[in-house]
Formats: sequence, C-alpha cells, structure tokens
Amino acid sequence: MRVVFLDIDGVALPLLRRDFEKQRDVDLRTECCARINRLCQETDAKVVISSSWRYEVLDEIGKDNFRTGHLHSKWLGIAAYLKQQFGLDVPVIGFTPDISGGPTDFDMADGNRGREIHLWLAEHPEVTTFVILDDMPGWIGPRFPDNFVRAVPIEGFTEDDFQKAVAILTAPDPVL
Repeated sequence: MRVVFLDIDGVALPLLRRDFEKQRDVDLRTECCARINRLCQETDAKVVISSSWRYEVLDEIGKDNFRTGHLHSKWLGIAAYLKQQFGLDVPVIGFTPDISGGPTDFDMADGNRGREIHLWLAEHPEVTTFVILDDMPGWIGPRFPDNFVRAVPIEGFTEDDFQKAVAILTAPDPVL
C-alpha cells in the first residue's frame, strides 16, 4: 500500500497572503487540493493525516473515541468541508498518533511529527512506500529525507512537488 502523510496548512491550503488577494488564495488552494487528489488517483495512494488539524478532531471527539475507531466519522466533517470549499477528495485511512501533547504543547520543532509518522508506520507493515507532504522540515526532523517533499507555505503543493511525490511513490526500489 502506498501512503501520503498529509499536512493541511501550507500544503493543501497555502497560507493566506493579504485580504485583497482572497480570491487568488481560494483559487490556489483549489489547485493544490486538485494536485493532491491527482497524486492519490495516479499512484493509488491512501492518505494519513499528519497535520495539526487532527488535534481539533481529537479535542472534539476525545482521545478514547480516537482509539476505539470513532475518529473516522469526525474526519468526515472536516473532509466534507475541504471537499466543498477546495475540492480535496482523497481516501483518508487514519491519523498519526499524538505524542506532542496536542496543540497547547506545540513544540514540534524537535521532529515529533517525524516520530509520529515512524510510530504509525511501525503499526502498518502493509505500507510498501510513502511520501510526506509538509511545509515544516523541522517538525519532520532528519528521519525521512528520501520520503519528504517540502511545500513552500504560501505556494502550497505545486506541480514540482507533485512530480517529486509521484517519483517517490512509484520508485522501483522504495525507501521505507
């Protein structure tokens, strides 16, 4: 199975520039989401959310429900919003675990997100290859240099990023 570890802000949703560029930002976000859709379709990849958006989900449904599988229904609300607003329509199969303590303990610069991805992968041996789409390399840390595609926060997931991600996901000898 191929997996895309997806950050939302700065990747699927480029960061807003200025109020007067709002329509351009909406268009750019829609383009980034369309590329992510295309990436999943063309590589038959599934998505695991590694974004801090998962904290909102965990806060609203509680960590016990997360562990018992009720997370999927809550993600559907966020997914419906992203699909309606920006066209993001991808097969989400889960979320990385939270080892940071949540959004109030937002010290991800030490590579916690990379450790969370590592933990998720350790529990899913069916993964044959993966790519990490994120705009914060410090949050990933040095653990996965060959699987990381860095988006520029105000540009989001570009066509160049798309090409890099496809190359990683379809490499004949994937890096795990």
